[in-house]
Amino acid sequence: MSNEKYGMGRIQALDPEDARYPMRATLRSRAIQPPRKSWRFRGNVLDQGSTGTCVAHACVHFLRCAPVQTTRLGYSAYDLYRELVLLDEWSNNDGEATAPDSGLQFGSSVRAGVKALEVRGHIAQYVWAQNLSTAVDYLTEHGPIILGTNWYEGMFNVDREGYARIKPNDTVAGGHAYLARAVDTRKARVRIVNSWGERWGQGGEAWLSFADLERLIHEDGEAVGPTEKKLIRKPPQTATDPRALA
Repeated sequence: MSNEKYGMGRIQALDPEDARYPMRATLRSRAIQPPRKSWRFRGNVLDQGSTGTCVAHACVHFLRCAPVQTTRLGYSAYDLYRELVLLDEWSNNDGEATAPDSGLQFGSSVRAGVKALEVRGHIAQYVWAQNLSTAVDYLTEHGPIILGTNWYEGMFNVDREGYARIKPNDTVAGGHAYLARAVDTRKARVRIVNSWGERWGQGGEAWLSFADLERLIHEDGEAVGPTEKKLIRKPPQTATDPRALA
């Protein structure tokens, strides 16, 4: 399966400052984790086509997943990409802030994606995992994780068991961002939501083994856990409310 059909676009941009915001610090100490956890995904799986907008699509997929779900954004993943290119580590892609959807090809970093979510007011903070065990515990306790990793040629084809696997002597096709929304420790795997439409994999999703995810994280992969802001409903103002008369 050719990667010309499936756009990617995650560009590696590691920052030592990420270590100041460790995912491990948000976890409960000595917590007994359930063997399986799945965060509900609402809406359809998006398709980035052949564009380089995987980071923005992974971020929108994150908003469609629990614990706080936002499905009516009023803007598209392409719109979010146009915003995040102005927040990322490169100036080469700034011109894509005004480009048509088909012209969004340069790509960007996962960090820029979560910064855009923060600017939009969707998230309060984001933390980083340095290893597999931390990512698994966070996925179990707190919520979905946005992953930015290498993507190998063998991973384009999801096998009969529903896995996107790194095969022996596999080669890297490029960088890709996607969402991890479920974990099964008994079978040592995580469930990912991709951005290549619902015809890819199992309705747009696939399994990724712990072994492959661990490898991808150690290959300078990114695993970031954003914390969504809870929606706060303000009480309606009345004529006797002094704020209403100001």
